[in-house]
Amino acid sequence: MKRTIFVFIFVASTLSAFSLDFSGTRFAVRGERAEADRSYLVLTHEDAGELLFAAEGSEEPAEALKTLDTFLSVLHSFTSLETAELRAQTEPEGIRLSVLPRRFAAEGLDLLPFIPGGLQFFLKNGVEYDFRVKSGSFFIRLRGVFTSEDDLLSDSLAAIRDPLAYLATRDPQYALRRISELEKRLADNEKSLAALALQLAAEASRAEAQREIRLSALEDALMAALNKGLFGGPKPIKPELVAKIIELRAADPSLDRAGMAEKLKAGGMSASSKEIDIVYRVKIDGRP
Repeated sequence: MKRTIFVFIFVASTLSAFSLDFSGTRFAVRGERAEADRSYLVLTHEDAGELLFAAEGSEEPAEALKTLDTFLSVLHSFTSLETAELRAQTEPEGIRLSVLPRRFAAEGLDLLPFIPGGLQFFLKNGVEYDFRVKSGSFFIRLRGVFTSEDDLLSDSLAAIRDPLAYLATRDPQYALRRISELEKRLADNEKSLAALALQLAAEASRAEAQREIRLSALEDALMAALNKGLFGGPKPIKPELVAKIIELRAADPSLDRAGMAEKLKAGGMSASSKEIDIVYRVKIDGRP
């Protein structure tokens, strides 16, 4: 895979601040290059070709250099990737390698539009990847330990094809936010349902009251019709008499018509046996 690699090391004045030891690696020093306010060490890697190496700090990242040496060869073997530019710079804990691809594709999909910032790797004793994928309106940070090209592609494709599912399974903060949102929505729904239940209960109560009023009116009309004489019209039964009969019967469910007549008489109320029978038939026996 043909590629040009730029490895950055910033030095306050010149690269003579410390000497890097490339022995035991496949790097060769070719010279120095100045760009803007920086100076770079021009290196050549056996697999990668020319690169610019920039370092800051006073300690030589020996282990990280060896890891970089090995990883460049691994990167060179990728079938999915052709590199346009590689940049690396030392950090307190290792080396950060920035990869700007010329071609990056897998399973028939061009991945370049989804990684506008390129690929980022951090190298010390091992290799970790850390870069962002843009899928629709989502910017997703991919982080993990590099194990193979296939695993890196699998992780990238998962984030690109279904960013919501990727975030839900791999981003704890996103999952926590979603749980919080769902809990709030559930609480809001419970409040709405409680308010609706109260409203339905109030409406049911009003409906029952209206039903009772209509039923009582019909019962009163029926009792008046049953109480009429042979040639007269409907004869209403006094409401206080009806109420008293219902009250006495509720207090003593075993009270029959004859016993009711005696109770009413003892209480100073007069009622014909016909009236008592009508109230029993309509208000007591006729009610569920």
